[in-house]
Amino acid sequence: MSPSLSNRQGLIAAALLLSLQGIILPSGALAQPTQYVVNGRPVSENVGKAMMLSNNARNLLVGTDKPDKALEMLIEAERLAPELPEVQSNLGMALAKLGRTDEAITHVEKAVALNPDLPAAEMTLGSLYQSVGRTQDAIRVFKDFQQRHPTSEHINKIKGLLSMLESESKLQAKHADGSGTGPDDYFSSIGMSGSVTKWTPDRMPLKVYLAPTQGVVGYKPGYLDGVKSSLQAWADASGGKVSFSFVQDKDKNDISFAFSNDIKAVSNPAEGGEAKVYPGPKGIVKSTIVVLTLDPSPAQPMSESLMRWICLHEIGHALGLMGHSSQHNDVMYSSMPLATTDRGLSERDKNTLKHLYSDEVAIHKADVSALAVNDSNDPMTLNNEGASALNAGNLELGLQRLEKAHKIDPNMKVVKQNLAQAYSIHAMRIAQTGKIPEADAMFKKSVAMLDGGTKSPIETTVLRSYLIFLKLANRGPEAAKIEAMLKGGSAK
Repeated sequence: MSPSLSNRQGLIAAALLLSLQGIILPSGALAQPTQYVVNGRPVSENVGKAMMLSNNARNLLVGTDKPDKALEMLIEAERLAPELPEVQSNLGMALAKLGRTDEAITHVEKAVALNPDLPAAEMTLGSLYQSVGRTQDAIRVFKDFQQRHPTSEHINKIKGLLSMLESESKLQAKHADGSGTGPDDYFSSIGMSGSVTKWTPDRMPLKVYLAPTQGVVGYKPGYLDGVKSSLQAWADASGGKVSFSFVQDKDKNDISFAFSNDIKAVSNPAEGGEAKVYPGPKGIVKSTIVVLTLDPSPAQPMSESLMRWICLHEIGHALGLMGHSSQHNDVMYSSMPLATTDRGLSERDKNTLKHLYSDEVAIHKADVSALAVNDSNDPMTLNNEGASALNAGNLELGLQRLEKAHKIDPNMKVVKQNLAQAYSIHAMRIAQTGKIPEADAMFKKSVAMLDGGTKSPIETTVLRSYLIFLKLANRGPEAAKIEAMLKGGSAK
């Protein structure tokens, strides 16, 4: 969620797929007992039956939303063969989907103890630790996975997850004294580098545009109901300070919401969704939300309960809750829940929004003086710092942070957009000094950062700035190309 969600859902699905074990049931001669074989080795009847139950339960966990039925099968499998690590791992996953996280951790820890080299159990355990805020334990497990399985098809996801967790760990250390959260809310954690922004009263009701869903692979009709109920939940939580109305105009709205099965629609597809907030000096100017209809990997439709959680989380960002809570029971916690049971806003979520929209809280820009000594190598952290610096008027620091983020991850869309904006601002300042060739070169760098397709507010602003520059320079043919881009053509 940019502010964003995590890799864990994809890893969990992958872990379940990895847990499948081959069972052969050859038909022997008449009156001969059935011989159970697992991975080419004969096993006892109890072990064979337990593995069959475990695999069938695994299929339910992956292909359907029936954790209760899977749990019944796995409890019987554990009775038959309690020392099978695959059974313990899948049992833990079923319990996690039912929200019984502590029990889930106990079973998956047993699976890893029985077989330390079981990738499925390691991925599940790391994800479980992350889901309850045991960040250091999650880092330890994922680092161990990285060492044991360097050629795994999931190794890039693990590396990205470790980077995020290590950044989260630094943030937790910074607020070890409890300064980042309180018993009733987490208001002090919602800003980016000290900035606070929100929608002003004169913008209410916020105009929401819901993009068409025809042709979106994985979309289910219930998802739209989840969006509407999520908007209503936040409106109710605000105590009357926030309200919404739906509009049909895709160009004249405050918040645009779209479902997509295109992984390129978000900066990090492993996070499930992304909210982009465009703050101005007097508050939020525009917010856009994109939510993927497919789990990151393997590509499977999300459940309606998980989709609603993602919608609640991203709408929270769109309203100004830019940071994350450190408590896993809050919707604005940084990681997705593993449970498939529906859950709404916590009291802390509600209190934080009320705090933000209270009359006592004023909109203010970030104090970026401390950012110059930050040594982060996490591209999202660098992006947020760069954006905060730009909003505070510190172009030099903004460029430095965003260029570093882009070097680390050249494909992160939100970084490219913010860097395009920074280059555009820099180009305009150069033009004011009369250095036209240098300004033109900087504008071209700005446009090179943009992708084709529907334009975000930042992309539109960048292109319009270059268009004005070209028209003033009497460069008609080049100006025509930029006008074509503004109408939806390629920015390349």
